[in-house]
Amino acid sequence: MENGEVLKAVAQLRTDLGSQIEGSIGQLRTELLDQIHGVGAQLHRQIEDLDKRVDDRLIAIEKRLALQGGLVQSGSRAMARFIEWTEGMDSSMFRYDRRLSDVEKRLADLERKSS
Repeated sequence: MENGEVLKAVAQLRTDLGSQIEGSIGQLRTELLDQIHGVGAQLHRQIEDLDKRVDDRLIAIEKRLALQGGLVQSGSRAMARFIEWTEGMDSSMFRYDRRLSDVEKRLADLERKSS
């Protein structure tokens, strides 16, 4: 082989090797992109699942808080009604006690006059 042929063969090998390297790099790039997309899709699914679980949890907490708030509110309303009732009963009992005292005084006066 002559120098020219050797140089041509080396140049051809270099071109072939460059093409193979570019093809391998292209294939590796494609595989890497596919892998990245796969991991991204997996992360997306996991985030959606986590979001759904957190949403469900927050809804359950909100329901419990609403129930407890209703119980506290109804308890305070019941206490307010009870206080109103006891105040009304106190004034009624006071009026009844005064009337009873008046009747007892009159009765005592009548008994004294008749004796």
